[in-house]
Amino acid sequence: MNQTKKSMVIVATLVLILCVSFQALATELTLGFTLGNQEFAADRSPNDLDLESDLYVAGFELSGITGLPYGLRLAYGIERNLQLRTLGYAGLGYRDDRVFFSVTPTMGLLNSSGRPVSPGVRSSIGFYILDRGEVEFSLMRPFLTRLSQEGDNNQSSDGIRGAVFFDGYLIGAEWRRSTYRERETAFLRVQQLQEYAVYTEIFQKNVPYTVTLRLGYQDRVLEFEDSEVELRTGSIVFGPSIIVHHRPGLSSTIGMNTAIFTLGREDLAGESIGDEFIYTMNIGLVLDLARLSRAR
Repeated sequence: MNQTKKSMVIVATLVLILCVSFQALATELTLGFTLGNQEFAADRSPNDLDLESDLYVAGFELSGITGLPYGLRLAYGIERNLQLRTLGYAGLGYRDDRVFFSVTPTMGLLNSSGRPVSPGVRSSIGFYILDRGEVEFSLMRPFLTRLSQEGDNNQSSDGIRGAVFFDGYLIGAEWRRSTYRERETAFLRVQQLQEYAVYTEIFQKNVPYTVTLRLGYQDRVLEFEDSEVELRTGSIVFGPSIIVHHRPGLSSTIGMNTAIFTLGREDLAGESIGDEFIYTMNIGLVLDLARLSRAR
């Protein structure tokens, strides 16, 4: 069994264990799946200077949130992020009518054979503004910053978002950046996604649907630092999604992030996807176990 298959078996085992644990502990359980053809291949060579549209990358999310006294919440989970690879986390958060924040230790899991665990920490802080808006700042930083040995890797991210609430809808804007780095024999592989977006969320009381419309610009980078090769794409994307509230404690989500057009930049300059359909799709299920139990 090769290293990739071993990693998949271990991740699947962890997911199974977490499923059993979450059923006993979680107040809210989220299950999600992501599939798309917008990303660069994890093993792409510096010599490959074509845009790809037939490569599909999959991800997942399994997470839980348990309410604690004094407004505290325990959040934990494991996910396969399309940019940050496999990530496990567990930490505390707090929320009241004015402020919310969290501090969450993280672990990159089985992303390379040379370093199967890469620790870090993720934190966020946000504020409600006059009951009509909110703003949130978030970041994730690795403990391992010097990537000198083959297989060394780390994950980092930054983000800021703000929204203004109106009767039945909200309007918001967001900037986010996520970066995965891994030391290989001949170079340091750096994969990054940066996005600027505006969005609106539409909802009505006693209506079991919430619709979100998102428009943004995404900049994807795959850099081979010691080989002076940098692959970059720029995309205008449109992302509709919907949340369906089936019953108290049970809801589902489906969304799609579609590239209106994608152009190559840097060493991909002049390359174009053309008429190919470029997208990332996600589906999910959210269960509030406490509310489901009361509804029986």
